[in-house]
Amino acid sequence: MIKGVNKQIIEVTNPDNAYFEKAVLYVRADKSALPRSELRSEAISYINGIFPNERERVRRRRRALRAAWSVAAATGAVGLLIAAAELFR
Repeated sequence: MIKGVNKQIIEVTNPDNAYFEKAVLYVRADKSALPRSELRSEAISYINGIFPNERERVRRRRRALRAAWSVAAATGAVGLLIAAAELFR
């Protein structure tokens, strides 16, 4: 709940997200004297941090899949080496 009438608000209307069309941020009282451009850039940076764009999400997913495949391949290679060692004993 917001109390008082002297709150400064920044509204980001296009956060590049498929689910949300608008974000409303309330500026802290000690930061309200900052230039409007600085507040706006901080607001956009904050929103982009909350809602990473689709490309970044896909990139993270690919990285995770590559890591999983690498672990699986390494595990398989170790298994083959153990099986080969047992075979030639």
